[in-house]
Amino acid sequence: MSPLRRRDAAPDEESGKLDCKWSSAVVVEESVFSELALEWLELYESCPAATPFQSHAWLESWWREYGKSGRLRVVLVRRSGRLVAAAPLYLRRRGAFVVLAPLGGGISDYTDFLVRHDQGTETLKRLAVALREQPKWHVLDIPEAREGGAACQLFEVWPGHRKSVASSVCFELPGWPIEDLVSTLPASTAGKTRSKLRKLAVAGILSHTVPPQSVPAGIAAMLNLHEEQWRERGINPEHLRPRFARHLSVAVRGMVELSQAVLTEHWLEGELVASDLALVGNNSVGGYLYGMRPHLRQRVDVTLMLLRDKLSLTYELGKPTFTFLRGQEPTKMRWRPIPVQNYRLLLAGSSSSSAAIYTSAVRSRAWCRGRTLRHPAAVAIAKRRFPWVPMAS
Repeated sequence: MSPLRRRDAAPDEESGKLDCKWSSAVVVEESVFSELALEWLELYESCPAATPFQSHAWLESWWREYGKSGRLRVVLVRRSGRLVAAAPLYLRRRGAFVVLAPLGGGISDYTDFLVRHDQGTETLKRLAVALREQPKWHVLDIPEAREGGAACQLFEVWPGHRKSVASSVCFELPGWPIEDLVSTLPASTAGKTRSKLRKLAVAGILSHTVPPQSVPAGIAAMLNLHEEQWRERGINPEHLRPRFARHLSVAVRGMVELSQAVLTEHWLEGELVASDLALVGNNSVGGYLYGMRPHLRQRVDVTLMLLRDKLSLTYELGKPTFTFLRGQEPTKMRWRPIPVQNYRLLLAGSSSSSAAIYTSAVRSRAWCRGRTLRHPAAVAIAKRRFPWVPMAS
């Protein structure tokens, strides 16, 4: 079987240009996906809403570490030979169902597609057709679709059965310098924060960004600090696994080279006391992960230090938004961030009845998750009944 299956389309009826042809293809081999890097970057840069979780480096590395339980299915749409849409997916089985799922799931705060911004709804319709033509799948399950992103736009033009369920909430701040953000806080809070900023300024902490060649060592150091920071406090077990470290080491190095990520180390009196990873999208900067020495909290407000630096980065890069990404930690709420709802999108393939059963199970688990605080046993029951449905993050 050829690693790249192509279907040529008729000339574009809307434009009437005989030389303007649409075509679709599906990449099924890792080596072919790797060869798309430059073309992928050009498409990525044409999508204002693209997040770093749709970068080629992030997705390719994720596939190598996390995707081996499935079969690669990267669906491409071209117009006159130019790549105008890409859906990075893989095919996997969940219970009795065959599911198309996005690359990056689980450790990505947004799962989305790339669609060139100047192509209009025709490109989305062509992508929908190309996806529905893929054989032997029941549901396209997109767990963390960002409002305004390509996946949500595809949802609007999808010709078959479709449902959406609320997923994670991300929290955003305007990309202002820290001083401007502090000025929006109540007077008493602003005063205390300015006092902490003055303490930070004289603490003697030196910060520098890690160059691409030093990223693997820098990622290892950050993960060690992250483990130390969360020791005996319920760390995410995935952050301790070798595959996560390998993924970050490879993906972030490539992303740093393309200014899609910034790894920063913070030193005090010759000791590495904190390290953090920011991921840079086309219109935002996101704080993805950090680690620190626990004793640093006795010297300075660490979360304030990290936010100050990341807001400065966001402002310097000219991005309108800084996002804390997923999670409702109290340290985020003190800044009065704007909550932005992600959605889990469920799009049916050829069998609407199978999709309806799968969707019902997903919505049942989502409902149970929402009742966890009042009825903790509800989630356990849902897990037993629908073990093949992943719980939203």
